[in-house]
Amino acid sequence: MPEANSTQEAPDRRPAYVRQLAASERALRAERDAQEEGLNDLVRYLQSPKFSVPNRYVNVDDVLLRLDEAKAAGLRARGEA
Repeated sequence: MPEANSTQEAPDRRPAYVRQLAASERALRAERDAQEEGLNDLVRYLQSPKFSVPNRYVNVDDVLLRLDEAKAAGLRARGEA
């Protein structure tokens, strides 16, 4: 007699191509999330005191603008914006 509170999951009975598509989607989402986090880290770094006036050795505003544009373009490319 099977236990009612079993921790085993039922086998995935979806067709193989559906499981593959779901796995690909999870991988793409994870990749996107990682890239988004990396871009956010870069933004935080560029906004750090190291680059505050008068030590702006790069045009931070220009870089931040282009990072925002890149993020928006990535979302549009995936149809999420």
